[in-house]
Amino acid sequence: MKKAFFDFGPGVLRSEAWDERWKEYEIIGVEPDVVRYNNLKETYPGILLNVAVSDKIGKSKFVKHPTSGYIAFSYPDCNETIEVETITADELDKKYGPFDEIAIWADIEGSELRMLKGATEVLKKVKWINLELHTGPKTEEWARSNDIFKFLTDLNFMPDSPEKDQTQHDSSYDIVFTRQNILLKTKKITAVTTVLCPSETALVVIEACMQTIRNAVNKVNGEYIVVDDNSAVGAEFFKNIADIYFKNEKTSGVSISLNKGMKAATGEFVVKIDSDYLVPEDLFEILLKDWTDDCCFIAPSYLLTSVKRIDLLNVSFLPTTEGGVYDRPPGIISRQLKTPSAYQWGGGIMMFSTEAIKSVNYFDEDFGIGGAQDNDIIYRLLMKGYNWKWDNNVVTRHFSSVSSRDAASTQDYDEIRQSGNSCFMKKHGFEAGGCISMPYQHFKYKFEE
Repeated sequence: MKKAFFDFGPGVLRSEAWDERWKEYEIIGVEPDVVRYNNLKETYPGILLNVAVSDKIGKSKFVKHPTSGYIAFSYPDCNETIEVETITADELDKKYGPFDEIAIWADIEGSELRMLKGATEVLKKVKWINLELHTGPKTEEWARSNDIFKFLTDLNFMPDSPEKDQTQHDSSYDIVFTRQNILLKTKKITAVTTVLCPSETALVVIEACMQTIRNAVNKVNGEYIVVDDNSAVGAEFFKNIADIYFKNEKTSGVSISLNKGMKAATGEFVVKIDSDYLVPEDLFEILLKDWTDDCCFIAPSYLLTSVKRIDLLNVSFLPTTEGGVYDRPPGIISRQLKTPSAYQWGGGIMMFSTEAIKSVNYFDEDFGIGGAQDNDIIYRLLMKGYNWKWDNNVVTRHFSSVSSRDAASTQDYDEIRQSGNSCFMKKHGFEAGGCISMPYQHFKYKFEE
C-alpha cells in the first residue's frame, strides 16, 4: 500500500514533514518561495518542489510578503510580484504515485480552496487534512473558512473543532478535517453464520467466536442471522445470540444454509462469516472503510490457529495488523508480497455487496454438504468483471474446521473437500484448488502490489 504525505507550504526547517507519524509515507513538499526552498532542500525528508499548489497547472503571479512568503493574491503594502510555476495535487499523485492513501498539510496563505479544487481525484484517497484558516482574510480573493467547511463537509469530511467566526481582525488557526465513513451511517450489514456443532468440546470454541461476531455486528448498523444446520448441541445459544435464527431439520450443507440466511438479509452488504473465526469489534467498520464500489466482496486477514489453543479465545490476543489493502489478490498472496505477510485471506469471511451476490443467484446448492462453494461463487462473480479485495488492515483468528474435524462430527473433512472439488470440476472443467487459486489462474490475472 503506497501512502503519501503532501506538505503544501512547509516554510521552515523541522516543520510537519519531520514528524514521526509520516515515516511510513512518501513525503512530497511544495514550497514556492525561492529563499525558503533553498533553506529546506538539503535536509528536507522527502521530495521538495519549488512550485506552488493551485487548481491549475501553469504559471501565476504571486506577491512577496516579508514574513508569510509568496501569496497568490494581492496583499496590502506588498507590491513586488513574482511569476511562479503552479501544479495541482492531482498532478502530484499522477507524477509520483499513484498513491493508495494521502494525507495533506497545507499552510498556503489563502489558497486553500484553490488547492482543494485541484485535488478532485486526490480527495477520494484522503482521510486527513490539516489546514490553516483565517478569521479575517485581508483580501476578497482569500479562501473564506465557511467556503472551506462547505466544500469539505459536502465530501463527508468532518472538522475536529467548530468553525471560528469571521472578524475584521485577521488571525489564523489550524483545523483538521477527517473523512467520515458515509457507509457506516447509511448502509446496513447482515452477517450470516451457518453452524453445525457436533459436541460440547466444539461448542466452547464456537460460542467464543460467535460472541465476537455478535459484538462486531453491534458496532455497526447491522443484523446477525444464524442458520443452525442441525447441530447436536448449542441450539439455545445460537437462538439467543441471533437477530434471526433458522434451524434445519436435517443437515443440508453450507450452500443451502447460507442461501436461507442471505435471502432473509435486509442489509446492502451481506457477510458470510464462519462460526470458527474470532474477530475484533471493529471488523465491519474497517471492511466498510476500505470498501470501494467496484468490488463484489472484501475479505479480512486471518491467522490459522489450532482448535486446541482455547487459551487464545479472547480478542485481547488477536494478532497485530500489518496494514494494506490489495486489489484482485490471488488466494496465496502472502508469498508474493515484497515483504511476506504472516497472514492469509480466504472464504471463511467475505463481505459481499448484496446486489452482486444476487446477480449470480447466491451460492450453488448443488454442492450439498461438499466444499468448494466459495471458489464457485468467486469464479462466477469474477466472470462478471468485479474487483475484489484482501483487507490486511484487520486480522481475525481462524480455529480451523472446528466442527468437521471434531471427534463427534458426522462429517468427514476429507470427504467434504473431495465432494466439493468433484462438483466444481464437473461444473467448470478445472479444479477448484485452494480458495480462488485455480479460478485466479484460469483468468490469468496479474497481481500488482
